[in-house]
Amino acid sequence: MDLPRYLDIATRGRLFLSRQDKFRDTFEGAIPLQSRKALAMQSRALELEYLTSVDQGETRPNRPTLEKQMMSFLESVRREMFISCWHMNSAESAAMWDLYGKDGSAIAFRTSYEKLRDHLPSNSYLGMVKYIDFENDYFSLDNAMNPSMNKRRSFEHENEVRAVINKPVEPFEGSEEYEVVREMTEFGITIPFKINEVIDEIYLSPDAMPWFVRLILETNAKLGVTAPLRKSSLYDAAIF
Repeated sequence: MDLPRYLDIATRGRLFLSRQDKFRDTFEGAIPLQSRKALAMQSRALELEYLTSVDQGETRPNRPTLEKQMMSFLESVRREMFISCWHMNSAESAAMWDLYGKDGSAIAFRTSYEKLRDHLPSNSYLGMVKYIDFENDYFSLDNAMNPSMNKRRSFEHENEVRAVINKPVEPFEGSEEYEVVREMTEFGITIPFKINEVIDEIYLSPDAMPWFVRLILETNAKLGVTAPLRKSSLYDAAIF
């Protein structure tokens, strides 16, 4: 993340989750071609069954097909799914630093899957993203999470774990859901997030300058952030 996002988490104790339709990847929340074809076939079969059940001369109500209903539903879901993206790896990824930390002021959290899972609100879903061929692979539409947990293979380098929250409906004041809705914006939501409970280490970009390291150290001390701070050694000089 960049410095403003880090400061928002550290000072307010809130983690941002982006609305799914705001991601750069236009295939977020989409379904693969084979799933779409299966949906179309099912829709035509149901439509034919309905037509044959209507008596001759009877006026047939004008209603959307199953396919149109499902596609409209999926599009609405993209506006009501909120996602926080994490990278799973046993070591640092040069590709991820280069993509998200080129200016030297990027910051990364390190935690465990279990800690993150246990800290999320009760209405959250946490899981590994599956990377598929959107031309040839298929997934069932019976599972509402499938469109959010499958991405194109072009993004395999992300090795993503994502936390997903569906927009709560009419939450009552004082509930976890109420806190989510209260923090909702056009671009996403924020949820309570306690760095000292969830984060094992805070990493700074391998290109971070000494003044930036000092700034984060001093900021953390003032804010009471106790998670160890480490500058990435990814590009340190080799020892031969």
